[in-house]
Amino acid sequence: MPESAEADLQSHVSRIRGAIGAGKLITEDHGYTLELDPEVVDAVRFERFTLEAERLLPDDPEAALTACIEGMGLWRGTPFGSLAGLPFLQPAANRLLELRSSAIEIRLEADLALGRHARAIPMLETLVSEYPYRERIWYLLADALARDGRRVEALRTLRRLESQLAEVGITPSRELRELEQQIIDEVPPHVARLARHA
Repeated sequence: MPESAEADLQSHVSRIRGAIGAGKLITEDHGYTLELDPEVVDAVRFERFTLEAERLLPDDPEAALTACIEGMGLWRGTPFGSLAGLPFLQPAANRLLELRSSAIEIRLEADLALGRHARAIPMLETLVSEYPYRERIWYLLADALARDGRRVEALRTLRRLESQLAEVGITPSRELRELEQQIIDEVPPHVARLARHA
């Protein structure tokens, strides 16, 4: 390593130690190890809030919504920032992005459970465009439209998904078919729920 690069590295290490404390950045062989309490890592806290929101959702949608809002408040752009392209970080980045999608879905489902379906519809319409094969989002959109008295739109939404899935040789899940029948029969919402795959 050129002397100037080594001097730059030492300068950065010194600043990091000054910011977080000398005992947390440990020098080892040919590198450094950062030793932190997991609860100060945003990704760890975000996962904890999301799992807590999912646990709370069936019995306390208001608390689930609060946990989602707290967790999403920790989200800062792309996981790992400028390092996101490194192959060894890709699985962890993908996992965090999937967890974020799940948190958004939990938040929207909490909105529906609290009777805020009209507020959820615009975001769900955007999400089905971004994730055309994510059944849970389509389920929530159709459910929200039906709750808002827009049964025809809800049924059209489910038929549009069915058509998209058919193009890739997939049939809609049993839960989606049950929701469609409930909308046709005007059964109250949430008799069936689409399973989450977080």
